[in-house]
Amino acid sequence: MNKFKKFSAWCGIIAPVLLFLTIIILGFLNPDYSHIIEGISGLGAVGEPNAIVMNFIGFFIIGILIMFFSFGIQEGINQGKESKTGMVFLFLCGVFWVLIGLFPIGAVNSFSERVHGLAAFFSFLSGGIGIMIISRKFKKDAYWKKYSLYSLLSGLIIITGVLFLGRLGIYGGLNQRIFLAVLFLWIELTAINLLKKANPNRGLCKLAEGVGFEPTSPKKGTALQAVPLSRFGTLPFFKEIIFSVLAIYNILFRNRLPFFQP
Repeated sequence: MNKFKKFSAWCGIIAPVLLFLTIIILGFLNPDYSHIIEGISGLGAVGEPNAIVMNFIGFFIIGILIMFFSFGIQEGINQGKESKTGMVFLFLCGVFWVLIGLFPIGAVNSFSERVHGLAAFFSFLSGGIGIMIISRKFKKDAYWKKYSLYSLLSGLIIITGVLFLGRLGIYGGLNQRIFLAVLFLWIELTAINLLKKANPNRGLCKLAEGVGFEPTSPKKGTALQAVPLSRFGTLPFFKEIIFSVLAIYNILFRNRLPFFQP
């Protein structure tokens, strides 16, 4: 079961990186696309260049990864009603995300477009609700307690963004990206901590050796040299944000950055 927990955590780590790389690359390849005005669904609209890439990778694959990640949440938190209910809502978030890719937007008021709109709405709504429910369980778990407030605020921002998406007019794309970033940043940080919990004796630093980090200690077999993050602030999730950005950058580009550990 510990192996499945690690696998679920890696699904959560990969999903945000893969999604935002897909959005950035496809947006760059389409000069007529505006990240400020248009939602990400526009990249997968019928007739758009590379629409099949967005619908398959950006929606279908990402949805599958979210579903696997949701099972890891259930295993990574002490068992209880909140963890099971929260897992179900996160799983539904992944299911609806898959449906977004299977039913791309096209002709106005078409069946595909109506299903797409409903799937997008309920994907973010179920994700926000799931995170809020899980925040209650985090509060009761010693390992996750420091992330309970962060999770609660993230869920509220996502739900608020969904309900007011249509209120910003031509800036709907920007609004969507704000709560999209909140949702997938939460997934990223939670997945990293889930992986660290699954490897209590090694931590993410040891796992990172195979993807670009190198030990700096002169003694063989010792952990990587860590630099305290206290200089960056005292709130734990701020430290995790800085840590995750450095870790993702190193994993993607194989640069030998100094290793930071929260």
